[in-house]
Amino acid sequence: MTAAKAMWQVTAGVIPGTAEDEYTRAWGYTSRNYEADKLITAENARIIINAENEKELSEVTDTRFMILRDEAYSYAKEVTDPNVVNWVKVDFIWY
Repeated sequence: MTAAKAMWQVTAGVIPGTAEDEYTRAWGYTSRNYEADKLITAENARIIINAENEKELSEVTDTRFMILRDEAYSYAKEVTDPNVVNWVKVDFIWY
């Protein structure tokens, strides 16, 4: 069973503390992501489970955790525009 492990949520708006839906985005990290990330080797390779539930070796340089984290913070930087919003917030939650 796949369960939620973590989430990054970016909110932004004009009135402090009042998030506007058009700027709200979330990135979820699952238990399946977590298990795959733990299998990363020193050579930056990891084993992934394909659609047929078979193990495959995949060359990666970042874990899924790092990729999702970077996407969330990149989006936060992207919406940080004082001509559009007055505040931007990134929440990280580990379940």
